[in-house]
Amino acid sequence: MGLIIPSSPAFAYYSDNFGPITADDATGFGVGVTAGTSSADGTAVTLMPALAHDCEYLWLAVSGLGTSNSANAALMDVLIDPAGGTSWTELISDLIVGFTTTILYNATGAAIPLSYHFPLWLPAGASLGARIRMQSASAPSSTRVLAAGFGGNKNPASWWCGQKVETIGTFDTANSLGQLHTPGASGAFSSWTNLGSPISARAGAVQWAVGGVTGASAAKMTYDFQFGAGGAQIGPRVYRGMASTEVGVSLFQGPIFCDIPAGAQLQIRGSAAGALNGAQTNLDCAAYLVS
Repeated sequence: MGLIIPSSPAFAYYSDNFGPITADDATGFGVGVTAGTSSADGTAVTLMPALAHDCEYLWLAVSGLGTSNSANAALMDVLIDPAGGTSWTELISDLIVGFTTTILYNATGAAIPLSYHFPLWLPAGASLGARIRMQSASAPSSTRVLAAGFGGNKNPASWWCGQKVETIGTFDTANSLGQLHTPGASGAFSSWTNLGSPISARAGAVQWAVGGVTGASAAKMTYDFQFGAGGAQIGPRVYRGMASTEVGVSLFQGPIFCDIPAGAQLQIRGSAAGALNGAQTNLDCAAYLVS
């Protein structure tokens, strides 16, 4: 008996907010979103108005939420109006987006934005928006948010998507921080530690997040964070690099499909490449589960 090999996903529809590149700087793509300062919510901004098709896969990316010598911790809410307007409700709460470098698409330098991948169903006609809060008392002017949606999969059996996202972690929203975790030093891992409370619904996909330090002074360091449950890792680790200019970058993850039952207690552990000091002791982290 031969194996039955299903066809791969084949999305018929695609939408994004990339826009034309009009300059070799940080303002030539995506949508500008000004963060609220001192951990107050900023003004909501439309990312994609009135989707022309159902969406089964949502990709988000953020850049430019980092300024040297600033407290760059930041959280972003992804918003939705199913009627295609701006009467927003929260779709995804408290995405960790701080300490992200400015993206320059030119010969002087380049970097990748912080990306999140959600196999998430959104109805045609819905508008998507975003608002950001930031710990710093001043907000960068170069913050950009990119969004893309895929829909109309020709082979439904090849792709799973959910309808809501649960944010997991013990957050300090008054300081724009996720749950703090102290990694082990010099390549040693910390002990597995509970991440937030047990999850409320069975999850079919997840995104892990590691942000930055808790203040305005970072140090050059590479971190290895692992997420899981019951002392066992689930999905890929998160490599997080931080620079002494208070910005950093995370290794690209892509979609992470899983089967995590309701009531499961997620855990986290981490390792720093070198010795820790006051500027490196805690990093904030979170998980976002699609159900």
